Amino acid sequence: MLAFMPASQRQDALERNLATSAERNRLEAELSAIRTAGYAESDGEIDAGVWGVSAPLFGRPSHLHGVVTVMAPSARGRARRDEILAMTIETARRISLHLADDAAS
Repeated sequence: MLAFMPASQRQDALERNLATSAERNRLEAELSAIRTAGYAESDGEIDAGVWGVSAPLFGRPSHLHGVVTVMAPSARGRARRDEILAMTIETARRISLHLADDAAS
């Protein structure tokens, strides 16, 4: 979610949680790559042996509501990476369309 937050909120979070500007710059570069890709993927970063992908949910352009996350044991996640990734992104897109419709009503 951090990657898709408004820039001011993201900067506040980075400044509160990371001591050095080098740490903040490194993480901001990672977050920029996530925004460009449109999703985040990890393998063992949070829990050893767990692969995951997350895609943002938007109610209207740039209004983050949350994320859809799929987690799996690393071996199974990597074996079906492209399929799970595509399904996660498509699910997030469809939910976002519904959120946008609700916001417009």
